[in-house]
Amino acid sequence: MVLGKGDKEREVYFGAIARIWVQRYLRERNDNDLALFVTTRNHYRMSVHQMQYVFKRIAKRCGLETRVSPHKMRHTLATLLLNQGAPLVAVQSILGHEKPETTQLYATLSGASRQQSYQRYFVQ
Repeated sequence: MVLGKGDKEREVYFGAIARIWVQRYLRERNDNDLALFVTTRNHYRMSVHQMQYVFKRIAKRCGLETRVSPHKMRHTLATLLLNQGAPLVAVQSILGHEKPETTQLYATLSGASRQQSYQRYFVQ
């Protein structure tokens, strides 16, 4: 569980490779802070700005020109799930939204997905 926007507790899902890296990170830490991510110098809970800076550095190392942020990653996850056919209610639950209208803001279908939906539901 993590604390999200508005101090809401949320479940976080990740795959096996991410699990290995998180476990390794936690084993190598030498502090008692309950936060998952802490600063390297004084082991304080990372601020939002520090986390954004980490994303910026990773994007630069990967050669990405576009701005990358935790929110953009969340938006990308929602879009990918919806484009892969995940039901809106499932994506709503994963994102922790109370209203489906909030989740629909993330529903940006790619051109290929729009065409596939058109072929599937309209063309006979």
